[in-house]
Amino acid sequence: MQWLALFVAFAGFLHAPTIDYVVEEVGGVVLEYPAGSAAVARGAHRIYKESLPLVESALGIPAAGGVVRITIAPNQAEFERIVSRASGGAAPPDRALAVALPGRRQMVIKASSLETFTDNSLLLTVRHEMVHLALGDPRMRIPKWFEEGVAEQVAGKAVRWRQRRMLRAKARAGTLTPFRDLANRFPPHEDWSIAYPQSLSFVQYITERFGDDALRGIVRRLREGVAFEKGLSDETGSSLSELERDWKEKLPGEGSFFEGLFTAEARSVERAVLMGIAFLVMAMFAVVMFRRRRALRRMDAED
Repeated sequence: MQWLALFVAFAGFLHAPTIDYVVEEVGGVVLEYPAGSAAVARGAHRIYKESLPLVESALGIPAAGGVVRITIAPNQAEFERIVSRASGGAAPPDRALAVALPGRRQMVIKASSLETFTDNSLLLTVRHEMVHLALGDPRMRIPKWFEEGVAEQVAGKAVRWRQRRMLRAKARAGTLTPFRDLANRFPPHEDWSIAYPQSLSFVQYITERFGDDALRGIVRRLREGVAFEKGLSDETGSSLSELERDWKEKLPGEGSFFEGLFTAEARSVERAVLMGIAFLVMAMFAVVMFRRRRALRRMDAED
């Protein structure tokens, strides 16, 4: 039976449909994509070129060290195949939308998981992976939480109101994962979904308290080979544990529903447009209801 199963699997592999990829270089960027994903590839290229000044300004270092390759995978199977081939057999992380491979100066994006007007938009995805490529210098020993938090912040994401509530609740209960435990990897399953907003919230706290120059200074020191906690202490005057404690103390009073609605959700153009449409619809509904009530009052007065 085992031989039969192996034979069936091998036969399926031989007859698996192959996808032809277009490969072209456009303005110092190599695009690799199936013909059906041409629009996604062109959009990723445009976003990459337009976002270079933003990423370099935020990090204080060059965003690319040569020609960058952007590969568009049309589905999960192709995404896994491409990432495995490019990384020497390693599988992409669970639930990953895209993967950056700094050693190859390549990002691989799964087109089937892109969603406009969400955190999975092409705009935020490309910017996020650009940060990973920029911070992929082997001299830099970067904690995972810091790299992911910076990537989320530079991409333009924000901690949603419900995520803030969850962070506050976990901080009060003492169940937030310490950042030292998020240095090498993020936990699986439900804790994975809070690790990203937790990291983003802490990076935002550092940036808001000490300024953009402090963030750039930490990145610069990492590039010089300085240990992360030493660079963090040099730039902020506080240790990681001191900063983490102060961040937790400030969490209970952080934000509100309306703050999350108007600042966090409106940080990308896509979200701002969507929210504008929603508020326009609400305003139109309010006007219609007002006119209807005024007409009814007028009718009552005439009677």
